[in-house]
Amino acid sequence: MLKSGVTLKLIDTKREKALARRARRAADETRVTLTEATLPYGIWTCRDGRQVLFNRHYDPIWWRYPGQPATAADPNEWVMWIEQDFFFNDGDAPWDGWNGQAHAKARARCSAVLKSWGVDPEPWFKGA
Repeated sequence: MLKSGVTLKLIDTKREKALARRARRAADETRVTLTEATLPYGIWTCRDGRQVLFNRHYDPIWWRYPGQPATAADPNEWVMWIEQDFFFNDGDAPWDGWNGQAHAKARARCSAVLKSWGVDPEPWFKGA
């Protein structure tokens, strides 16, 4: 009887560890998804001078005319741009920690762009 109780405890411990690993993975995926959605991947410039920041999924996230305050963009808008520039590439994505210094530089570039637009760069991560 004692032996089966010990076995059950080992199974529970393994199960708990597996559940903890899954929870960490899910939290990482949520963080990446949130970061991909909120950090600018690039900027579009339109014929009338309007600038639109877009995320990694190419959804508009903020727009403005030069010298004007930023406005939250309609993520479903199809933007007719004439120029497109990027702040990072897949090799130095801000949410990939494996690339160390390049990762940090890309995150700093994105934060600087948002600050220059008058937007809080990472409201979701305050206090984290």
